[in-house]
Amino acid sequence: MINKLPFYSKIAYIFVGLYAFIFLLILGKEIFIPIIYATIGAILLTSVRLLTI
Repeated sequence: MINKLPFYSKIAYIFVGLYAFIFLLILGKEIFIPIIYATIGAILLTSVRLLTI
């Protein structure tokens, strides 16, 4: 087996990754929010179109 990392090292990797993920979400919220709204709108419009056929 590959040498196992100590518990504190695994926790550090998790916290650093979580921090980076949240930081990228905060920086990219001007991009992500319109994409999310467009996706929700497209899903709603598709369901309306399917109901009218």
